[in-house]
Amino acid sequence: MRRINHEFKTGTIRKRKKDPGLPEYQGRGIGSEAIRLTEEIVKTYSESLYIEASARNIRAIELYRKLGYDCLNTITVRKDFKPEKFEILREEKIFEQNFEVKILRTSSQT
Repeated sequence: MRRINHEFKTGTIRKRKKDPGLPEYQGRGIGSEAIRLTEEIVKTYSESLYIEASARNIRAIELYRKLGYDCLNTITVRKDFKPEKFEILREEKIFEQNFEVKILRTSSQT
């Protein structure tokens, strides 16, 4: 069972990192229903709901767009302390700055 941490005072609900969801449960509407339920709770005390997704999580971004979420043009930056453990998926240019979208290498790739 997946744990979801939530803090209703701040409106934050977080899914554990490194838990993309089991493939056999993807595409069955579970995520959509979880977001719908979350929206019902958040609507009671907030005017909006913010959801974050890593740039490499295309499935999540597609789901959020389908559910009516728009990009706020915000970015998250990070520093990899062991860059050799990551592979570059693609490069993107944002505000005239070049960024690499990376993913942690699997053990078979190291």
